[in-house]
Amino acid sequence: MLAILISMMGLGNISSGGAAAIDMPGPCYGIDVNAVQGSIMVSGTVPDNYDTAAVKGIHIYRGTSPDDLAFLSTVKVYTNTARFFLFQDASIANGVTYYYAVAAFNELGEGERSETFNATSVGAPPAPQNLTASVTCSYVHLAWSPPASDGGSPVIYYGVFRGLRGCEPSLIANVTGLSYDDQNVAFNDSFYNYQVCAVNEYGMGKKSMTVFASLPIPVVSGRLIGTDGGPLVGAGLEVDSNGTVAHTDSNGTFSIAMTSGSHTLTVWVDGTAVHRIDLVTPVGSEDLGEIRITEHGGAGIGLETLALTGVIALVTTGMVVWAMGKAKIK
Repeated sequence: MLAILISMMGLGNISSGGAAAIDMPGPCYGIDVNAVQGSIMVSGTVPDNYDTAAVKGIHIYRGTSPDDLAFLSTVKVYTNTARFFLFQDASIANGVTYYYAVAAFNELGEGERSETFNATSVGAPPAPQNLTASVTCSYVHLAWSPPASDGGSPVIYYGVFRGLRGCEPSLIANVTGLSYDDQNVAFNDSFYNYQVCAVNEYGMGKKSMTVFASLPIPVVSGRLIGTDGGPLVGAGLEVDSNGTVAHTDSNGTFSIAMTSGSHTLTVWVDGTAVHRIDLVTPVGSEDLGEIRITEHGGAGIGLETLALTGVIALVTTGMVVWAMGKAKIK
């Protein structure tokens, strides 16, 4: 009878299925959430019943509100000495406060979750947002929004980066505002890419998404007509002095490519300069419409061109008379 009793006492930790029973994990303790530049370290000690509960690991929960935590990661337990766990959260944005809680788990499930702890990492800012690039008459206009946080220190300035097609962008300017006009560009079928980044006392932050700007060669077109209203066929049009030359077709129309900027378009008929148009070429194609020409240097209706916010405007100015090689408005 005594032997039977001893045997039954030895089976007190055995489940009905013959396997040793295990406990649910207890709470972790000694939780420490410590912010370092660019990441947050979460550490702590395993539950007291680590052995009897056969703890498999620790679940880490995180959120930007103490009331809205979500599962983030599972970490292993270092059991050889102090039985602690350590987790480095590098998937954060500097300047944002994060809340953490932990819970040990085993094959039965998850034990009691810890209380909530928080930390705010500081460092270089995240990337600026909503970068856009728009092409104007003679430059590329960039605009963006601030990053989601300042990294824990105010943004001092923004770095603007530019590169040509297929090339890594390099720094071209530092600005304190949220926009920049890049006027050092060429309208010669160039293709630029841009990025911006925010800078605070901790350094240069992440670069923004890349945006692109295509700068075509401007094409100016129009139709030359004579005093009778008919097309002026075969007339030559010269850009500046000794520049590109185009000729009108059977309908009097012409099309000529120019780099952006100020130009003089001279009309030649039978070897004589009969008309001059001063213009500022815009981005892309522009149609000057009908231009009435008096052949062989006589008087005619002149057109003066003005650049208004990147669009060529034509203004009838009256009679144009050539004298000493210059057009004078009557």
